[in-house]
Parts: sequence; C-alpha cells; structure tokens
Amino acid sequence: MFTTHSLPLSILIEEIEQSCDDIFFIGIQPGDTEFYNPMSPEVFDAVDAVYDAVAASDFSHFVRLGQEL
Repeated sequence: MFTTHSLPLSILIEEIEQSCDDIFFIGIQPGDTEFYNPMSPEVFDAVDAVYDAVAASDFSHFVRLGQEL
C-alpha cells in the first residue's frame, strides 16, 4: 500500500515545499498500532486539539522539537 507514511520524509518535504512557505508536522503517537484496532480516547482528544489549533491558527501550546516541556 502506498501512503505518506511509507515515503521518506525528505521526499515528502521537497514536494510540499513547492507549494507552501511554512510546514508543520504534528505527530500523535497511538498507544496501540495494531491494524484495524479502534482509535483510543487519547488519540481522539489529540486529534480534537490539533483541529482546534488549526482552526484558531494558534499552535502555541504545542511543544516544538528540541523545546523543553
């Protein structure tokens, strides 16, 4: 199966850079990665938080790579 998850990140970034000035990657780490298992409540909450941040254009409460918590 071909997905963005199987592409090297460098290739994905090169393609996105052609049409975007800023690129943000937001990762949500699931507790369970078995195929066909339902998403956990924690993942649903994280998706809601990302959606709210995108809608408000406010990413200030997310930790950037290399930033201390």
